[in-house]
Amino acid sequence: MSAPVDSIMKQTIKVYFYLINSKFLQDLKRNNCDILVRTCEKTYNEEQIVSNGINIIELAFPDGNSPPRKVIQQWLKIVSAHRLSKIQSQSLLTTEDDSDQMQSDGNVIKSEQSSSSLKTKKIKQKPSKRIGIHCLAGLGRAPVLVAIALIEFGMNPEQAINLIRSQRVGAINHSQAQFILKYKKRKSFSKCSIF
Repeated sequence: MSAPVDSIMKQTIKVYFYLINSKFLQDLKRNNCDILVRTCEKTYNEEQIVSNGINIIELAFPDGNSPPRKVIQQWLKIVSAHRLSKIQSQSLLTTEDDSDQMQSDGNVIKSEQSSSSLKTKKIKQKPSKRIGIHCLAGLGRAPVLVAIALIEFGMNPEQAINLIRSQRVGAINHSQAQFILKYKKRKSFSKCSIF
């Protein structure tokens, strides 16, 4: 290519990646992510993401492979800590009358006064923060870690693979699927939600 064409091509590529990063950042903000886990090599400028209050955690491992034990351990620590912080913030919810026994049901707090009367009070609750996770194409590394989290929180491996593939066609290659199917739950977590 000639020099002017190279220059135009480089500028076009810069604009293209800027637009992708802008949409990516908008998606993270719209989905209320405060943590972004990157499972691939660094391919973008982190400054714009970090300056918007999103922490980036790098858990890179080779494309097409299953994650090493250390990456799995770090991933599960992130998920567990994030989930624990959500549970603790939900337990801080109160209403005007603390004397009643409270039961939380999402954004609605039910206050039991007697067997015949039930009061329901709506309270404003900040939307819970979420973890974003990505790899280069979104078909292997990130979906495998999501499947592991789903298994740890009670889903069986086949269901985890099917759920991920229903949302991301072509996700999880054969060797990664075999790894997930053989994966054994390590901890006793309760439920997990996907948003």
